[in-house]
Amino acid sequence: MTEMTFYPPVESAGQQDGSGTPGPVQVAVAGPAAQRRATVAIRLILAIPHLLALSFLGIAAAVVAVTGWLGALVTGRLPRFAASYLSGYLRWYARAGAYLLLLTDEYPPLAPGDAAYPVRLAAAPGKLNRLTVLFRIILAIPAAIVLLFLTYGLMTIVIFTGWLAALISGRLPAPLHQAFAAALRYTIRYYGYLYLLTGAYPAGLFGDKPAAPPEAGLAGQDASWRLALSPGAKRIVGLMLVLGLLTVAGEAAWAGATIHAARVRAREISQLDAAVARFNPVVARHNAAVAREQQAASEVSSTITVLTNAHGTVLDVLTSPSTDSSNCSTESCFNVTSRPGAVAFAAFGRTLRATPVPPGSAAITKRLIADTAGEERGWAEMATATSFTSVEDSAAAAQKIPWDSDYAALMTSLGNEYAALGNQAGQLNTAATALTNEGAALDRRAAALNVTISVRTANPGS
Repeated sequence: MTEMTFYPPVESAGQQDGSGTPGPVQVAVAGPAAQRRATVAIRLILAIPHLLALSFLGIAAAVVAVTGWLGALVTGRLPRFAASYLSGYLRWYARAGAYLLLLTDEYPPLAPGDAAYPVRLAAAPGKLNRLTVLFRIILAIPAAIVLLFLTYGLMTIVIFTGWLAALISGRLPAPLHQAFAAALRYTIRYYGYLYLLTGAYPAGLFGDKPAAPPEAGLAGQDASWRLALSPGAKRIVGLMLVLGLLTVAGEAAWAGATIHAARVRAREISQLDAAVARFNPVVARHNAAVAREQQAASEVSSTITVLTNAHGTVLDVLTSPSTDSSNCSTESCFNVTSRPGAVAFAAFGRTLRATPVPPGSAAITKRLIADTAGEERGWAEMATATSFTSVEDSAAAAQKIPWDSDYAALMTSLGNEYAALGNQAGQLNTAATALTNEGAALDRRAAALNVTISVRTANPGS
């Protein structure tokens, strides 16, 4: 298989060393020439069609490069179709890049083929070392780092200085022209090496040794395959590398600070989530305690009201004319006046048994229930007595029952229970205030971190 030469003169450019191993990709750039200031001013806008085309062609180039890598790994050569496409892609890339870098004022053709243009490319793919093909991406890392520094340095004040100089004087100064040409050539050589168009490692960033007088290729429109940089151009290339290094270092520091800040924020968010996870169960337990306290207080209050009303009913019956036996002279009269009292105590007993009381008042309630039953029996016996003696005995037995004192003791106990619940409510209010403050602090932390959290609200006691 013969070597493919995509642009003559390959030999004159030092493209091969006679062993069949491809030399570096060559880029010829014509010297600085006059440029129209109008096109310089809007150069980036004019290059948009090329930038769009290259973005799509670059996607295809990546696919072709992978396919070519597999072919080169098997055969030791880049397949012809891959060499043809990738060299055409780089040729288009070189012309568009030269136009953007103000190396020429001639608008580049929208095509990958070779043409009479101030910027030309020559590549002669040939034999490749399979081992270097296998590790091509790893081997290209040092050159990629140099290219990174070079690109970042070029994109700083250097490109602006060149654009401003060309806009004012109508041409790019020779040192800047040479430095930009060297940067473009190194970029193309890097991608040529990465795409396996050559096995020669990217080099020549600071120019080639002149084969003719040093002034050759510095002026006019004749493209030279050799690039001899003046001392000023070399200093500009060095400046680009230094500026690129500083820019990358600055971005790395900024990225490091950003990553550190992101990690700190993530840690703070994690701590906030953990605090919320601890806080919400505490609030839930507090709210449950509030609910229990409110229910207990409501039950005690209801019990006091119900028993007070029932006690009042008993007193109303006992003091009513229907139970007045002061004028009774017969057993039947005592029977009639005693019957409402028996009914009243029976009703009070039913109410007392049906009304829930707190555990602390259970014992006195039990005594009052027994007292009420005794009263009911006494009044019932008087209602069925057949002699004055029976009436007197039943009345005497009823009077000995401490119903009034036990009722008063029960009311006192219930009052104490209600007061204790009030004290608990005060404590729960204090706890609710503390929890509310803690929840507000969590909300402020969340607002500072710009995150959303779910903080439960503490209910105060009643």
